[in-house]
Amino acid sequence: MAVLKNWILVAIVFLASPSAFSAKASDEDGTLPPPPTAIDPLMSYSEQRRLAKLLPSEQISPCRSSQEFATALKYFKESDLPLSLSEKLKWSLRLSEGCDGATSRFSRLFKYMTHAGFDIGFSLLSSGELALFPPSVTDSFLVLFPGLIAADLLSLDYRTAFRLARDWSLIPSVRAEKLQSDFLQLLRFCTENKSTQLPIGVCADLVTQVAPLSPLYVEGLFPAFRELIDFFQAQKLLKLSLGQSLPWVREILKGGPFAKDEFKETLRLLIQEEKVALPAKDLLQIALKVSHQSFVPSAEELSRLLKDLKFSDARSSLSAETSASKGSADETAR
Repeated sequence: MAVLKNWILVAIVFLASPSAFSAKASDEDGTLPPPPTAIDPLMSYSEQRRLAKLLPSEQISPCRSSQEFATALKYFKESDLPLSLSEKLKWSLRLSEGCDGATSRFSRLFKYMTHAGFDIGFSLLSSGELALFPPSVTDSFLVLFPGLIAADLLSLDYRTAFRLARDWSLIPSVRAEKLQSDFLQLLRFCTENKSTQLPIGVCADLVTQVAPLSPLYVEGLFPAFRELIDFFQAQKLLKLSLGQSLPWVREILKGGPFAKDEFKETLRLLIQEEKVALPAKDLLQIALKVSHQSFVPSAEELSRLLKDLKFSDARSSLSAETSASKGSADETAR
């Protein structure tokens, strides 16, 4: 008992510290991020080559840029795109940076985006950007974008859906099919079940903030999400509505695949201890801190899994319908 009391006192002091739960990135607190120590396979090819000069121990595949330039120039000359010769040369030079297969990736992306209704200028720029990355990025985008467009209930405009699909495709270790599955299950959870139906603004925030955590979960994120929701709803002492519990669930899931069980066990311990007279928010913060200590990947895994979990600002560009309903969503959540 004495040990637990001491532990609680330490936790309270921690919570009172201004630095507690600071989520600032290294470049936000006045310090520079550490220099890269390895080449990420999801970097653009030009970035890989730039880093290879700084990291002699790293090996990258040779880039047959002249061959890709010739392939791209042939593609643009034979296309009916309204481009001048100088523009075709410019785009061919651009695609040569993407090395082997960049023109093929560009062609797939450009064809899809123009068929989806994007104008030629935007399709050129966007396809040219994604084509410079490895093939897995193109494959992921072409899975994720249609799924986002099909999510009519979110009222996503095409450019917002594009930005989300692009950002999610660039998350390290992303498995597009699994992320799309988690996305659709989250969408159904917050729109179809009458007992959990949420306003469109809350639903939009939920799926755009939680779905990108999918790569942390080998078996998929949704089962862990659902289990945490059920757990919160069963804790009557906390007196949290579904809307109020969602931010806590999101933060727990950021802690990785083991955080869920560690959070639940810690919170149960605190609640069962009769003499722990702390506000519910403090109990939750203690349990959250303990749960995040359960996931300690290697430096390389940490870099690959967590550095890109800075969610797209695209969610702030949701359609007018979504934005207009945000105020009522917040009131409902409270």
